[in-house]
Order: sequence, then C-alpha cells, then structure tokens
Amino acid sequence: MSIEELDKKIEELEKEVDKIQEKSYEMGISGYDWFRNHPKTKELEKLEDQRRLIVKPTMEPLDKIGHHMTLQEFIECCKDGGFIDYDGFGYYATATEQSDIVVYPSDIMSGNYRKDFTHVMWYNR
Repeated sequence: MSIEELDKKIEELEKEVDKIQEKSYEMGISGYDWFRNHPKTKELEKLEDQRRLIVKPTMEPLDKIGHHMTLQEFIECCKDGGFIDYDGFGYYATATEQSDIVVYPSDIMSGNYRKDFTHVMWYNR
C-alpha cells in the first residue's frame, strides 16, 4: 500500500473510531481497555504502524531534551525491559539529526521497526 493510500485509509478509520468513541460514551461505556481493544482501533494502530515504516522523514537537529542513543542500545534497552511504551517514546535519528517518525519499545519487541536509522532520540514521560 502506498503512503497516499495509507493516509486515506487512516483518515477514514480515524473518523470511524471517533464515532465509536462518541457512541460508547452515549452508551455509558467508558473503559479505556474496551476502546483500545476495539477491532477498529486495532486496525487503525496497524495502519499507523505500517505508515511509520515507509514514510519519508523530515529531519531536524538533535535537541538537548531527549536522550540520544544508538539504535542497538535502544533495542537492547527494550529487550531487557528498560523501556516500555508507558515510559515514553523515541524518534528515529542519525548521529547528528532526529526525524519526525516515532518509535515505540513495542515496535522493537514486535520486530516492526525501521533499520535505515542508526540512532534513536528517547523521551521519558
């Protein structure tokens, strides 16, 4: 699927998911777990994951806020349990710049991460 096709499908699903969330509130269903586990929410997450794997990055200089590390260091931290999605998020990076593409520890654990970057800029919550 092309990036344009993914963007279109994501936009359509976002509208559906918004309606589902509104309807759930009207019905008195307010559980976060229920919403996160809804099939449409899961489908949207998968498409967003696919998009992050193919989108062309916009690069900018590294900031002084995040923790800059090699991709291999990030992978090891994730596999050792040092980082989980709840802890924060990262952006793919190079030795001198960071991208606008988010990477989560769960991406590493599932094996669905980009290998065309050498570093990650990590941000704790």
